[in-house]
Amino acid sequence: MLIPLVRSKEMVMDAFQQNFAVGTFPAYNWEIIQDFSEAADELKEPVILQTAPSTIVYTAWLMS
Repeated sequence: MLIPLVRSKEMVMDAFQQNFAVGTFPAYNWEIIQDFSEAADELKEPVILQTAPSTIVYTAWLMS
C-alpha cells in the first residue's frame, strides 16, 4: 500500500474548496496506523493521523 504524503494545509484547503471534511484520528501504535490507512485507501478518502514521536520510533523499530 502506497500512501501519498501531502501537507495538511493542502489537504484541508482542497476539502474546503470541494465542500467535504477530512477526518483526523489519534494513532498511537502501528496496528491503528495500518487500520486507518487501509480504510482511507479503500474508501479513497484523505485522513490525517495524529501521532507522537515515540510511536514513530517504535514503528521504525518494528520495520527494521
